[in-house]
Amino acid sequence: MMILPKPRKIIPTDGAFLVPSLWKIALIENDNLSNVVLDILFDWQKASLSEANLILGISRTILPIEGYRLSISPTKIIVEGADRLGVLHGLATLKQLDCHPTIDCQIIFDDPELPVRGFLLDISRDMIPTLRSLKQLVRWLWLCKMNHLELYVEGFSLELPLFPDLNVDHPLTMAEYLELEKYAEVFGVDLVPNMNTLGHMTEWLKLDKYRHLAECESGYLLFGYPFPPSTLNPTDPESSRLVKQMITPLVEKSKSGFFHLNADEPFELSQGKSKAVCEKKGLGCVYLDFLLPLFDWVQAHGKQPIIWGDVLANHPEVLSRFPQSVIVTDWGYDYDHDFETPVARYQAHHIPFLTAPGTSSWNSFASRRHDMLLSTVHAVKAAKNHDGLGILMTDWGDFSHPQPFVVSLHGLVFAAACSWRECDETNDFSDWMDQYIFIEEEKKGIAEILKNLANYSLLEPVLMSNQTLLFASWMYVDNDPTHPLALKAQVWKDALTKHPLYPPYSTQIQTLITDTRAQLSGRSSLVSKEINAVLNLMELSLILNEMVNQAIDRREQANTLIQELLLDSDTLWLHRNKPHGLAKATYRLKVLSEFLQNRDLI
Repeated sequence: MMILPKPRKIIPTDGAFLVPSLWKIALIENDNLSNVVLDILFDWQKASLSEANLILGISRTILPIEGYRLSISPTKIIVEGADRLGVLHGLATLKQLDCHPTIDCQIIFDDPELPVRGFLLDISRDMIPTLRSLKQLVRWLWLCKMNHLELYVEGFSLELPLFPDLNVDHPLTMAEYLELEKYAEVFGVDLVPNMNTLGHMTEWLKLDKYRHLAECESGYLLFGYPFPPSTLNPTDPESSRLVKQMITPLVEKSKSGFFHLNADEPFELSQGKSKAVCEKKGLGCVYLDFLLPLFDWVQAHGKQPIIWGDVLANHPEVLSRFPQSVIVTDWGYDYDHDFETPVARYQAHHIPFLTAPGTSSWNSFASRRHDMLLSTVHAVKAAKNHDGLGILMTDWGDFSHPQPFVVSLHGLVFAAACSWRECDETNDFSDWMDQYIFIEEEKKGIAEILKNLANYSLLEPVLMSNQTLLFASWMYVDNDPTHPLALKAQVWKDALTKHPLYPPYSTQIQTLITDTRAQLSGRSSLVSKEINAVLNLMELSLILNEMVNQAIDRREQANTLIQELLLDSDTLWLHRNKPHGLAKATYRLKVLSEFLQNRDLI
């Protein structure tokens, strides 16, 4: 039987343990293990040592941090942890073993190779999970022995108590956040507060009250396309005051010892109000001068700051000034991303760091499995080679988060396995996922379906950075309702001509879509419906690409797919997520429908 992550050492012994219908559990020096965990895992009652068939306790012998020893004899099971987390990890292993009537007797010795094994979920690109969904995520992280969770916040996806005048539709409330933090702590998962603080400030800078704080109030160009202001002016003291006011509730209320300030992708920095000072001092120095007082303020509240490393990677000259108490996270989501070079610099300057690969679910509909696997393997190796703290697996939601979370689960599981015990891109955990993640599926094989669908990027003529060709049909839809439809259509068509899909590549992708539909036949679960929606998005995008680049008119079929997607959108979205962002996400479909209805446009 596969145990995930793979244990360090298993010693088989004689006999078998008969799994009881009622567990009798004795807690030794571990009374702070919450009944919530035991209630979810077992039908159980508290027992004395002599009566117990399951004994949980802190080990009296030396075990590595978060390590555990799981001893299974014919009459009882003993879980000993180096600490509370070790006991929880031992229980996660036991839960994978007790799904059969008997468990072979054995002794398992286990501990993680990296101290931080994290997952970041983007809740700020329109899709905000319900508290129920987030608690399910926590339980999956516990089962995979991950210990760090971040909910990425930019804009107003999290309730901000110090800004009562903001009119936000269904954010994650502060009460829900704190309830999730408490729930995560029970399962040994640190819910680390996260809020962007320099770049990615678009929603704030749209407001008249704060627009004057923008580095470039008129916006900026990126890849030849205009974007609204997204970066604060770091030379204005009011920018720093706004950031502190934004993050104060999380800094004061969160129990985590970390705070992720992000501070990534300040695209306009040095292009506007800070241009003169950047030319004089250097962009890296201006960037760091803005952050240093913020670091001190966060640390004064007992939290260790975390930031992304993209600016530092491009400006290594400031590393000698960078505080050794702040964690830098190097991110990269393509199969060939170089983690080694930047983290070697951090190691040389005694700067603690994480590496951040990605599920690569975003900008792809179904994930880019090849990139996910290799970016994760390289991230883990770089962290281990250079004494890093660990990894932070990221799951973003660019362009209104059209992909359901299920397409990200392979990435979550693979990251968990690799960060606990090294593995490589050949490892396939589909069978394990069917057993422990997709437990409500009537038929096995759903994880294999998701895995195969995530390989569609390999059917395209080129491997693109951080996206697929197919996604262009969605990505380049202008979702600003104030822009003229004809302008939207022209920009969209121009973009698609730069991302063509011709036979045999388009034919191969269509075959994959058709074959996957056949594999879903007879399934009626929520997951199968979510996969079907992914297939509809993929086929719609393929048809639209053909219409623009091959002058093939499949207007009727495209409209049918759009109507089906719109019809199912409420049910599928609201089953796992809050209403927030649903209208914005489906607006792209409505724009595409308008294109199709007007033959002068397409």
